Amino acid sequence: MKGSVVINPQWARGGLSSRLNMGIARTPRFCLVVMSLVPAGLMAFPAAASSEPGRQAVAASDGLTRFNIPAQPLEDALMAYAAATGVEVFVDHALTIGQRSAPVLGTYSPEAGLQGLLAGTGLELRHAADHAYTLVAAPVQEPPSGRMPGWSADQEQSQFFAALQAAVKQTLCMRPGTVPGQYRAAFAIWIDSVGRVSDVRVLSLNGAEQTARGLLDGIQGMSVGQPPPQGLEQPVTFVILPRPPDQTGDCWPQKSAHG
Repeated sequence: MKGSVVINPQWARGGLSSRLNMGIARTPRFCLVVMSLVPAGLMAFPAAASSEPGRQAVAASDGLTRFNIPAQPLEDALMAYAAATGVEVFVDHALTIGQRSAPVLGTYSPEAGLQGLLAGTGLELRHAADHAYTLVAAPVQEPPSGRMPGWSADQEQSQFFAALQAAVKQTLCMRPGTVPGQYRAAFAIWIDSVGRVSDVRVLSLNGAEQTARGLLDGIQGMSVGQPPPQGLEQPVTFVILPRPPDQTGDCWPQKSAHG
């Protein structure tokens, strides 16, 4: 089974490997979407961050972030970057196979930090949406065999992923029990031909049972607002990172709408 995934930094280190036993995204080729629903600051596991100094990054002033990301497998570096900055990075998994990032040490803007990570990889970034980038093979370089991008340069698919993330965020923020903040969850969703979620499965959750029920009830039947592009690999797997929304602003519009 093929799949598209939204991954946090623990996945590449095996943190969820025991839970991915449903055939989801376990094929040689799938779309990797490194994404965080929460903007800048902490890693997915703040309490453990001090034991992993090579993966730390802290928020600085003026929209800058102090990075301390060493050279490492590119997927791991992108996961650390997404968790640190809250910036979504869309990239075809085939483009990252065997790739290593450059180290990023110091205070940079999110864009400069990402450009630093990509040094020497033959990849370049494109703006996909607000707080989101798509990585593609640089046009002046031929990527090694087996690393040609699938959907990463496809504007239609990039726009669909942006719409899907916005719909998920809005749905979670409308329910008090599922507002991102005090739980971490991974869930897989399937989208039908008209852009509605036809199935959802919770893969991992460190919150209460009612949170799982709220996720299932809220996401099931959710409308993305547009049909999925032809050939979209499914399911799409999301990871929600624990960070209080009053620090990220994730749910401010929904909260203000309710007074």
